[in-house]
Amino acid sequence: MNIINGIDLVNLTRNEFNDPAFAKRIMVQQEYDHYLELVDQAKVKYVASTFACKEAVMKAFKLTYGYKQIYIKKTEHCRLVYLNGIYQDNLTLSISYADQFVIASLVGFN
Repeated sequence: MNIINGIDLVNLTRNEFNDPAFAKRIMVQQEYDHYLELVDQAKVKYVASTFACKEAVMKAFKLTYGYKQIYIKKTEHCRLVYLNGIYQDNLTLSISYADQFVIASLVGFN
């Protein structure tokens, strides 16, 4: 059994985070449906958060496939990670915000 870790830091001011086409490209349908319900800065924050979380997952697993293979399900208490539709109960995903930055960290074992 190996401990894995992935981390990603993004700046909320990146132009991509204001682009609906970028959101659609990195999100699975459930994530994109939620994105469509948001407005203004909440949309930017959601896209940036989703991107950072998925990047952290990809770094932890050294994945080369696309963002749509990863689904980040936000619950009241945490974020759940699904890879290719399968819930990964061996992972803990944490996200924090500071000023213009979002950082996501994933720790787990495989």
